[in-house]
Amino acid sequence: MSALTLEIFLRDVANHKMTVIRHSGCYRHVRFGVPGSRMAQFDLVTWPGHLCYTGDMGSYVFQRATDMFEFFRRSRERKPFQISFGYWAEKLQATDSKGATQWSPQAFADFVEQVFVDYNEEQEADSGATWNYDSTKLYNDIKSCVLSEKENEHEAREALHDYEYHKMGLNFSFPCDDLPLFTEFTPRFVWCCYALEWAIGVYDEAQP
Repeated sequence: MSALTLEIFLRDVANHKMTVIRHSGCYRHVRFGVPGSRMAQFDLVTWPGHLCYTGDMGSYVFQRATDMFEFFRRSRERKPFQISFGYWAEKLQATDSKGATQWSPQAFADFVEQVFVDYNEEQEADSGATWNYDSTKLYNDIKSCVLSEKENEHEAREALHDYEYHKMGLNFSFPCDDLPLFTEFTPRFVWCCYALEWAIGVYDEAQP
């Protein structure tokens, strides 16, 4: 997702220009967009300890350092756009109604498959076992009953919670305490993070 979003972001801002509406210490209002168009336009507004991004990709308010441009500014040690999205998301104080994360079918599938792999390895390592079972049958049943529901969060969680397998001498179910969130950052939030790094770089280059 991130690589595709970066490609899209760079295309979206290829013709963007910066307009400084206000610049007074940590108090800033800077707009980026194509003159005469609102397509992919966004504003950065800062005040001591806060930064608000608002534009086509949503609205996000971050809180951390006194000067938030300093916080988001890319250091020389970090490669361009190698952003720690999780770390930046920890600084969020508010978002629009769509939020910064979404359900991740892939994260859910990865969890289900890892539980199966771990269970299968335990069965194979059980030296006291006097029988063999066909792990393919168990996995195919999991695919049919659980993984088939991965696209819908409610259905997927319900299938995971309700699943039981009592065949071939097995009593298998999924651990449902302290489950992961099964989320990923939305393309909109990732786009916003790329915009923060890019825009601050443009802003810095324009300073005397």
